[in-house]
Formats: sequence, structure tokens, C-alpha cells
Amino acid sequence: MKKAIILIVLVGILLPGWAALAAPPQQTQAGAPAVTAFTTTSTLVDKTQLAQRTARIPVSWTTTNRPSTANLVFEQVLADGRVVNVELPRDNPWVASSGIGVVAPFPPGGTATQVSLRVRLIDLLTQNTLAQRDLTLPIGDAPEPKPTITAFTSTATSVNATALQNRTARVPVSWAVQNRPDNSNLVFEQVLADNTAVNVELPRQNPYVASSGNGVVAPVPPGGQNPTSIKVRVRLIDLRTQTTLDQRELTLTLDTSSGPAPAINTFALGATTVTSQALQARTARVPVSWAAENRPDNSNLVFEQVLADGRVVNVELPRQNPYVASSGNGVVAPIPPGGDNPTEIKLRVRLIDIRSSNVYATKEATVSIVDASTPAIISFTTTALSIDRAALTNRTGRVPVSWEVINRPNTANLVFEQVLENGTSVNVELPRQNPYVASSGSGVVSPVPPQNASTNKITLRLRLFDVANGTVYAEKQIELAITEQPTSNNIRSFTTTAASVDAAALTNRTARIPVAWEVQNRPANTNLVFEQVLSDNRIVNVELPRQVPIVPSSGLGVVAPLAPGGSATSVRLQLRLVNLATNATIDTREITVPIAGAVVPTATPGDTSQAPQIVAFTASPNPASPGSTITLSWQVTGATGVTISLKDDTTLAPPQESTPLTGSVPYSIPADAAGTLTFELTAKNAANQTATQEVAVSIVALPEPTEEATPEATASQ
Repeated sequence: MKKAIILIVLVGILLPGWAALAAPPQQTQAGAPAVTAFTTTSTLVDKTQLAQRTARIPVSWTTTNRPSTANLVFEQVLADGRVVNVELPRDNPWVASSGIGVVAPFPPGGTATQVSLRVRLIDLLTQNTLAQRDLTLPIGDAPEPKPTITAFTSTATSVNATALQNRTARVPVSWAVQNRPDNSNLVFEQVLADNTAVNVELPRQNPYVASSGNGVVAPVPPGGQNPTSIKVRVRLIDLRTQTTLDQRELTLTLDTSSGPAPAINTFALGATTVTSQALQARTARVPVSWAAENRPDNSNLVFEQVLADGRVVNVELPRQNPYVASSGNGVVAPIPPGGDNPTEIKLRVRLIDIRSSNVYATKEATVSIVDASTPAIISFTTTALSIDRAALTNRTGRVPVSWEVINRPNTANLVFEQVLENGTSVNVELPRQNPYVASSGSGVVSPVPPQNASTNKITLRLRLFDVANGTVYAEKQIELAITEQPTSNNIRSFTTTAASVDAAALTNRTARIPVAWEVQNRPANTNLVFEQVLSDNRIVNVELPRQVPIVPSSGLGVVAPLAPGGSATSVRLQLRLVNLATNATIDTREITVPIAGAVVPTATPGDTSQAPQIVAFTASPNPASPGSTITLSWQVTGATGVTISLKDDTTLAPPQESTPLTGSVPYSIPADAAGTLTFELTAKNAANQTATQEVAVSIVALPEPTEEATPEATASQ
């Protein structure tokens, strides 16, 4: 009886939630039910795909006056009059009243020259057909997809004239190809002034070039009188006939000036310590980041370790591409430095000439060596430079901290404290559900006012202690100055080494721009936000996912810009210093990066006759529960590309950017999502005209089932 009551309660709880997810909308208009449209963008069904059962036909439909007990069924009428269901498997059997999908037709049999498809609106209770609509498609040979080079770009915008004459010039390039035939290859060439072409590939063991990738070409003097640029080309060729299937070019300006001196601006280590045991076992790894400027074309970066006796060894890990980008992040593998009881290892990066090995610039950094058997706090840091006295008094001061512990005993925990002037300490942790602190991470502490009003600093302490007996294994302190009033906050610099960003990469959502920043006088309760200002002045977050939410006051990173829209010829990036409590902007700095290959609209202003049209944009199921998967479907006409993104959301990555004008894509709802997720479809044509449409997905959390107490639990109470 008890189980029966619980089951009834569960049904009462779950049914409303399931109804919200699965029940179709109520009839809202008077009149008979009708299927008002049933169309496809396909012009024929490929006979080979039909025979192989791989044919897929996109369809769209709309209905009116649909009863609440009705559903849609997609079928095919065969040559002998039989009817078969051509729906693909799906989690949710309920079909929206209008939308876009895909059906899988069968060979119709007999001598049929066409495929007959049908959608029926049926009553689920009586199985009666309320309305239906048919369409037919001829059976034929579908044209082969056209091989296309979709991207050919370079991070360089110029090439040095002297390097060309010396045959030492090197230009990094990236490329991507679609629908590439099996018997084809890519060829990298330079078009000279007399329109002849020379191969500019560097020697390689494998003559086959992948359909997408990165590499380096070696251009030569272009010839002619007073050349101002060079033209580099990639061709997709048929290996049997040598026919050119597609080609793409890029132009680089000729730089005749000597320019500023090469320099390594940054060489930072992502670890403060490395264990002696890891060094001996050759498993030690140290994250590094770097940034070089004014780099010659024929140069490369080399990562090394200086040993105790002065010898130098290369500490790079194996990689396919020997060319190192001018800025980035990576990992080096240090070795035991030698000597008696070494306490640190010295790492360095050098910018060298590839041909002569001459050194243009060098930068060094050190990391401490620790014993892997002793519990230790190897780092306890903060990005804050000071804290305001008023914030301390009002108990609103917040200090971001980061820490890392090694060799932690199983019975140990971490405690964050503030050491007062009289030697006592107070806990400055914020309330949390889980008292266990991870051995490494980032968080925020809440310091208190000092005991003496004249004290001009606070001392924060991290202790690693034994929970059972209170033994302190290790501790580490940091000090923060107290300011009497908020200091003038200032983003000292926000820069990039990128000379331009490729228009195709922006459209494909593959564009990445390296950035560097430095902030002074940063308050304790602030963070840095990286954003892009679009053409319509909307602001979007362009940060890539990261584990640590607090951004350090100086550093190097990479942002992922979007296509800015409109007729923009540049990307506007901004860095904001914001107050975490109020979200108020304290300071802002902006940089602009030109768009390489930006297309200026040629359409007559105000003429929207050829603008893209969004036929449909739907999400199914809707509502959806956290952690579930929805399907976004769309149909667009008159466009050259389609973009789907999350609107006004800086915490979740967009699901996908797609180029097909008709299609669908799955999207996984985050487990912690709540409220409403709004997706935006943007269609753009060659004249840069756009059309947008939104669909809002309500997030409905399903109730957890109630479990009946077990006999063991009952006996223990």
C-alpha cells in the first residue's frame, strides 16, 4: 500500500513536467485541421543513394488548426500502392506543427521514375487522417559535389624584400578544402610578375598535403620593375590529368624597410615548482607562454634549459611542425640540472635565424625544485595589488586567491586565514557546502578590518593541517596594502601581435587573435572581461573556455572573435576591468584588428529585394530539461551562409556555425542551465545583407523521484 501511494505521488509530480515537454500546443484557430505546406529544397533523389538506402531528403512543413491529440506522420507511397514510414529514428515521437526535418526514402520499385512522399496529420486516438499533403521528386543522377578551397590565409601581411633576395623569407599559411577527390593534391606556388608560376614548397618527406592544415612557404623575388607585392597561390589539382580543380590566392606587401629590432616581450612559466623525482624520471612538464615581436621571416623560436655547468639542452617535446608561432602557449620537458643539491632550473627561449643560427633575442625564467615526498604549499598568490579600507570596514572586501599543494596526506585539509596584529588569526573563508578544499584551485576570501586603524596592510595565510590531530604540515602568507580610498584603476596596455584576421575564419568561427594585457592598481574584487563590439554596437564575450574564472592582472591569451556584421572591415576588441559585486566598469581599453579579405557590399542601399529569407527556424523538443539534447532545424533561401549562436549569453559556447541553407544540428543543454536559452539564426548573402530569427527554449527541471526508505535506514534511525 505504501509503494502504491508513493507511485501515485510520483505520477502526480512527473506528469505536469512531462506534459510541458511532450504535449503539443492546443488548437488556437477555428476551422478544419490542414497541412498548409509540405516542401523540399531537393530537386531530385539520387538513384545510387536510393539503391544503397543512404538517400536523405530535407523537408519542411506547416499546419493549422491542429488538435491537441494529433501528430504528423511522414510516409512514402511505393509503386505498388503500399505505404511505408520514412522517418528517421528520434527520441521524441511528437512532431512540431511546423518545422524542418529529413526523411529517408526507399526504392519505389517497378519502373517508377519518381519518389512520392506524403505527410499526414492523424488523430492519435482514432488514427483517422485529418489532413495530408504530397510531393514528388524525380529519380536521377545527383551532380558530384564541386571541389572547393574554402580558405587560404596567412598571419603575415608583408614579406621583407631583403629576405626575398637572400632566399630566406618564410611565410606561414593555412588552408582548408572541401569535397576533395581521392586522386588530388595541393600545390603551393608563387605567381611572378610575368604571370609564370614557381613552386614555393619547402622539402618534405611526404608529398601528400592534407585537406586542411598549417605550413610554411618560401617565396622568391617576384621580378619586374619596382615590385610592391608578391602573390602566393594554392591549387587543388587532379594528379592524373594535372587539371586544376580549384585555386585561391593571397597577396602580401613587399617591405623594403629594415623595421624595428626583433624582441621577445614575454616568457612566462605556468608552474612555480617542479619535483626532483619528476626530473629524475623525465616526466616533469612546465607550461610556458611567450610573445615575440618584429620577428624576421627566416627566424624561429627555440626552448632550452641552461644546466648547472653552463651547458644548454633543448627541452622541446616532439612536434610535427618545427615552426613556432610568434606568440602562444606550450609545454617544455626539463631535465635534472646537475650540480650539488640544485634548488632551481633555468629555462630560456631564443629567437634565432634559421639559416645562420644568429640570436636575435633571448629571455629566461626559473622554476624551483621541491621534494615530492614532503607536504608543501608550492604557491599561494593573488591578482590583487591592494584592498580598500572602506571595503574592509564594510565587510565587502573580496580578495581572489590561487593555490597549489603537493604531497598532501589523506587526512589533511586547507584553511584560509587572516593573521591579526596580535598574532591571532581569523578564518576568512566564505560559506560553502563542501568543507573539503581541493589541492589546487582559485577562489575568493573575505578579509576583516585590522585591529589598529593605523595598520596599512593585511596578512593572509593558507595552512595545510591534519584534520585528525591539528598538525600543521605547511603554511604560506601573502600581504596586501590597505588603501584609504579606491585608487585610480588603469589598464596600462591591451595589445595584439596579429596584423589582421581572416574574413573566412571569422565566418567559420575559427578565427583566433592573440592578446596581451597589463593592469595596475587593480582592486581586490575585480575581474577582466574580453569582449567584441559588433557593427550594430552589440557586445559579445569572446573568451575561450578556461578552468580559472579570475584573469590575472597581466598575461597572454587568445580570444575568438565573431564576424562583426554589416560592412565592417575590422574587428573591435575591448578589455574591461569590472567590479565583481556591482558589475560596474572601472576601466576599458580597445584595439582594432583589420579584416583580411573583407567584402564591401555592392547592393544598392535600402534594396532588400534580394535579402536572405528565413523560411523556418525551430528547436525540438521545447521545453527541454537540463542535461538533455535538443535539435535546432532551419531552412533559409537567398543566402550564402548561415550562423547559429546563443544570444546574449557569455557563459555558454554557441552550438555550431553551419553553411548549409537547410539542415539541423544537435545541441546539449548544460546540466546547470535554467530559465530560457535564446538561439539566434543569422543568414547572410554575398552582398552582406542579413536576416535574423530567434527561437527561445524554456529550460524545465524535472523533479527528482522520491525514494522509499530502505530497511537498513529505518533500523538505524
